[in-house]
Amino acid sequence: MITLGISAQEYRFKAMYIYNFTKYIKWPSAPNETEFVIAVLGNNEIVTELSEMAKSKTIQNKKIVIQKVAPSDVTDKFQIIYISRDYNNQIQKVTSSVADKPVLVITEKNNACQEGSCINFIQKSDNLGFQLHKGNITKKGIVLNSTLLNLGEVVE
Repeated sequence: MITLGISAQEYRFKAMYIYNFTKYIKWPSAPNETEFVIAVLGNNEIVTELSEMAKSKTIQNKKIVIQKVAPSDVTDKFQIIYISRDYNNQIQKVTSSVADKPVLVITEKNNACQEGSCINFIQKSDNLGFQLHKGNITKKGIVLNSTLLNLGEVVE
């Protein structure tokens, strides 16, 4: 767990977590993909932090592309969809639209895994942590490394 201060720092940590999640997750491969696309619904701060990270890193040897999207733009062309708390009312709609697709949905709302989220950031006092819903992830054909399961709180 990481101790947090201001909001910008919170989103910097979340961006680092998201990047590190990808080290423990394997997506089904698509032969012509050269980019790893992360879509963000909402918060500009996470877009800024992810975009900064994308300048110097790759994911699975692919260029990282960050796209801010509206709920109507959600498709299975993204590897990750991050739903900020500004769009908590859209979680079920988004998760159902990519339910059986290899798209990792990450949220920041209490009990969001029960709404179809794969990974959910949680705040415990001043600490940032995360929950994983193994069932929501594996039904998408996404493979988790057991190390990630040990780092987060597994929920069903």
